[in-house]
Amino acid sequence: MSNVKVLEGSEAVALAVKACRPQVISAFPISPQTHIVEGLARLLANGDLNAEYVRVDSEFSAASVISGASAAGSRSYTASSSQGLLLMSEVLYASCGLRLPFVITGVNRTISAPISIQVDQQDTMSLRDCGMIQLFVESSQEAYDTHIAAFKIAEDPKILLPVMVCMDGWVLTHSYERVTLSAAGRGGSFPACLSTGGFFGCEKSQDVGIHRGGGNVDGIAIFRPTGHAVRQGKDQGNFRRVG
Repeated sequence: MSNVKVLEGSEAVALAVKACRPQVISAFPISPQTHIVEGLARLLANGDLNAEYVRVDSEFSAASVISGASAAGSRSYTASSSQGLLLMSEVLYASCGLRLPFVITGVNRTISAPISIQVDQQDTMSLRDCGMIQLFVESSQEAYDTHIAAFKIAEDPKILLPVMVCMDGWVLTHSYERVTLSAAGRGGSFPACLSTGGFFGCEKSQDVGIHRGGGNVDGIAIFRPTGHAVRQGKDQGNFRRVG
């Protein structure tokens, strides 16, 4: 059976996420992201994916669900776009400070006003400095490969940060391209669960300077080192554009 398929960009993302064996998926529809979470729901309904699929009431809740799930040690995922990413921003800043290694697909779309659904990268750029790693892709193949890489990057014990894979709405999410499925995408051995042990049991937490504060108020002696540790986590990846 060929490992090359013609796929809609959103379907390629859904298959990549499935290959990474997430345990918790939160979903709230917003165009042009909706086909991704619809694809994951279809995989779940067909028995091709085993995960907790949580239909939430807003993007704030979607981010909160995967934040809590990641803190408990579950591999977690969601997707959003435009105003939805802005609504997530409070949770995402906190998640980066707490070093929670989940993955989000940021489908690029304009921010209103005026209300528009055209492609624009203002939404993900607004989160540039929250501490989350952002990986931008230019094709459905890149989207597929990068989502598989994103989970491994996020869960690297030296990094432990949320990772957002950013892709243009409509241009990529709704167009069809040839996509080569990796060994992981064809049922290869992707780790079944977080190797970090989660927020409450991370053996590597002291190695990367993680402060396990939760909701308490911390002074400058904690706040500054925590921010520095987040920046060090991003530096560990040595991310740069190639080609």
